[in-house]
Amino acid sequence: MRKLPKTAEFEGSPVISSVVQITNAGDGLSAAMQIAPTELTHGEIVHVVMECEVTKVGFKPVVGAEDKMTRFHVLRAGTATIVQYKTVEAILDKVKADLQEAEDAAHGREPFPTMNASTGRKGTSDGDPIPATS
Repeated sequence: MRKLPKTAEFEGSPVISSVVQITNAGDGLSAAMQIAPTELTHGEIVHVVMECEVTKVGFKPVVGAEDKMTRFHVLRAGTATIVQYKTVEAILDKVKADLQEAEDAAHGREPFPTMNASTGRKGTSDGDPIPATS
């Protein structure tokens, strides 16, 4: 897996986002995925790690910005397991920050300054220092 390059294009149109569709994951058309015996309660938030195979890649115009494209991926679900939040917390926090940064970039917004937990200094969502302005 690699991050979508900022210069990605498809047939001359910029690719500004990516999405996934997961099949064979109990989607109503296939059998529900098996997990280790466990009891979940209604409204509980769980975190699932899933092994998938990429079965299709394509491009669709962005609704409302048809000159831009979304890269889509169809994944076939394989093995899955429920994990504790602390196991995936840092990964999920990074993904949320990356998604926000991509959305901001797609709409021409500057990154919001954040406090870098490791250095205690202000920086962008990826930890880079805020550039000086004159």
